[in-house]
Amino acid sequence: MINKLDKNTLSFYKQPLTIKNAKNAKNSDIISVYYNSVIDKKMIEHFSNLKLIVDGCTGTDNIDLKTCKKKNIIVSNVPEYCSYSVAEYTFALLLALTKNIHTAYLRTIQGDFSISGLKGLELRKKKLGVIGAGRIGSNVIRIANSFNMDVIVSDIVKNENLSNFLGFDYVSLNQLLKNSDIITLHLPLNDSTYHLLNKENMKLIKRKPILINTSRMNIIDSNALIGALKKGLLSGAALDNFQGINNEMTKKYNLIITPHIGYYTKESIERLHTLMIKNISSFLSGSPINII
Repeated sequence: MINKLDKNTLSFYKQPLTIKNAKNAKNSDIISVYYNSVIDKKMIEHFSNLKLIVDGCTGTDNIDLKTCKKKNIIVSNVPEYCSYSVAEYTFALLLALTKNIHTAYLRTIQGDFSISGLKGLELRKKKLGVIGAGRIGSNVIRIANSFNMDVIVSDIVKNENLSNFLGFDYVSLNQLLKNSDIITLHLPLNDSTYHLLNKENMKLIKRKPILINTSRMNIIDSNALIGALKKGLLSGAALDNFQGINNEMTKKYNLIITPHIGYYTKESIERLHTLMIKNISSFLSGSPINII
């Protein structure tokens, strides 16, 4: 937190920002937070001098943007800092599922060296459905091309130059659900993407695909996901951000869950901190950048 713009007084806190610890810096002009700090209307009103919020992530669903706009508070994010890391992690999850690495590892450390049930799949010629072809999604497509996969994309924004360059076709979300062997999501969470995959459209799934989600969990209706696994509509799923899923489910289904670490690499964290500092210094110089 920066308490004075003229003297640039800094206060650092290890914990997520809460009303309780925010009392120590209620006069701050700038606050810099991560995704685990919820900056709602009550929190915003706690700061009397607030002029800038720097969110240390790409998505800003942890911030009440409407209240910020009303109070003329600038919100900036850190785009692209983890686009390579998350794309690579997407394929790490995909390879773990298609090669049964997670199951083989658990068996082996328990002294079971049998290969029964561990037959894998090749990615070559599999149809990959990418929902959201922004910075992360386009990097996923580049990796998919190196595996000789066929790619289709559903996105509200269509970039024909990108489509021609990377060699994919745009389709509707319904078409993607019907025709994909693997589905991967790379979207921000907002009003239009909340429960984008739900009980109704997941009924359209035909090819028992693998579902990968390295985005926010609420893009998928967790009840619909659990139902799809139980009904056998999905052959597996890997979730780097989850709710409503427990360890018992991972034993029953071909399911991997991880604690939102796709972004968490040495390189990404270095870029993250550099960009957060740049957002603050640009604001202080009168030319704010990465404004939401």
